[in-house]
Amino acid sequence: MIVRTKFMHLGLFIVALSGFTVATMLLWNWLLPNLLGLQTISFWQALGLLILSRLLFGWGRGMSFFHHHRGMRSKWAKMTPEERREFSQKIRHHKHFWDDSYQEEKGANSSI
Repeated sequence: MIVRTKFMHLGLFIVALSGFTVATMLLWNWLLPNLLGLQTISFWQALGLLILSRLLFGWGRGMSFFHHHRGMRSKWAKMTPEERREFSQKIRHHKHFWDDSYQEEKGANSSI
């Protein structure tokens, strides 16, 4: 019974993976050659594209290669309300710093 369930899960996984691969291939071949002038791709190239996107971005929340948000949530949960206020002020300061320098750079370049 356990072996049968494992084979059924493996079969469903293969069918789902094949379905996503075919969908990726069809969408790519339908949209990107006309919009961006790219070449069409094969089934295996679409599978490779799916695997690459899985490695880089993950399939969902908390599964990506970059776990920045999960670590930040746990740090935030451990902070006191005062630490949270200080952190928020620092983030606002950095955001405004970059926004102001960008605006100054943009203004300086537009006058040239």
